[in-house]
Amino acid sequence: MAMSLPKITFLLGALFGALALSACSTADTQQAQPARVFVTATPGSPADAPPERNLSGQVTPQALAVSPIATPLPTPRPTAKPSLGQVMILEYHSIGDYEDYLLRSAQNFRAEMEYLREHGYTPANLNEMAEGFPNLSPGTKPVIITFDDSDISQFRYLDDGSLDPDSAVGILYDIHQQHPDQWPLKATFYVLLDVNGPQRILFGQPESAEKKLNWLVEQGFEVGSHTISHFDLATGNGYQVQYQLGESQRLLEEKIPDYKVRSFAVPFGSFPLNPDLLEEGVWEGRPYTYTSNVMAWGGPALSPYDPDFDSYYIFRIVAEPNEIAYWFDHFEQNPELYYTVPQ
Repeated sequence: MAMSLPKITFLLGALFGALALSACSTADTQQAQPARVFVTATPGSPADAPPERNLSGQVTPQALAVSPIATPLPTPRPTAKPSLGQVMILEYHSIGDYEDYLLRSAQNFRAEMEYLREHGYTPANLNEMAEGFPNLSPGTKPVIITFDDSDISQFRYLDDGSLDPDSAVGILYDIHQQHPDQWPLKATFYVLLDVNGPQRILFGQPESAEKKLNWLVEQGFEVGSHTISHFDLATGNGYQVQYQLGESQRLLEEKIPDYKVRSFAVPFGSFPLNPDLLEEGVWEGRPYTYTSNVMAWGGPALSPYDPDFDSYYIFRIVAEPNEIAYWFDHFEQNPELYYTVPQ
């Protein structure tokens, strides 16, 4: 694979990768403090691109430093071709009754989804982005909602068998029911199959695991792999990496007949020593292939039509309150920087 700008950016920031989202872990993994999210300027980015920010929402001192000039010049209005704009891919983990790092309250999650709908964004799946959004109408502003770790709070059935209205899927479904033309049932779930935290094994209700997976696909959602056990791919050899990618794909496709698992999310934002194994490999004589991989940090993603777009190094926005609020405001103030399907 060619070394695109996102890939180079990743390699430069690899030392921060395991820290950037180490909180996205199995129940027996120690939670680390969030690391800085790096926002990288790309060709075509405006001269007044947003300053570097960390996960607390604070602007770094370096970003505030400016060189004095005799006569201040007006800041040009940022511009970008619609096909070369950026796309928000939001990265959620757990939904609950309160706020914490990587935990969003059901109330705030709903408010964020309503904000997106009210501001003209249309949900899409990750595999649609990798294919160039072929089925979206001209003028559409796609947004991709992703969930890591298949926590029970993402998709829960109540004791009477009904969908929990305060789970992530319950909220997405309710908004769709109220606004079917504006809010299609689209989101990508990166699931786990065997971890010590049972609430994270295929949404935490083993008797309903296959039912949930098939219901998601039937409704229009996407199911992707997050490895079998939230394995740190950077620590594994080729045999271990291909087991995690190949066997997870095989097991999921066995549980979801006539479905192809194409999208992957590297745990901890940590890449294997041979990154080509993300694209294809062989496990126990069975070839596997993935057409896309999302990272654990980075900010908005490049448009799939940007020459530097790499479908195996796709940036995401961590769904942390300050981070989401920053990017919502950024694109509200600069709508021309957001990708829209060309007319």
